Amino acid sequence: KVVDLSAERGEKKYHVKVPVQYKVDENSAKASYKNGILQLVFKLVEEKPTGKQVEVE
Repeated sequence: KVVDLSAERGEKKYHVKVPVQYKVDENSAKASYKNGILQLVFKLVEEKPTGKQVEVE
């Protein structure tokens, strides 16, 4: 789970991979830049538990 950031301004280029703790919806990404701070907002993807429930007799 990694967010890959790339940006360019004039001849300056910036690239970084940022690990994230949770699975995010990449289509929900919103970004804002204010006072030199880039803020990214994503919606979390609800991870459903894997496995199967079994009744004990």
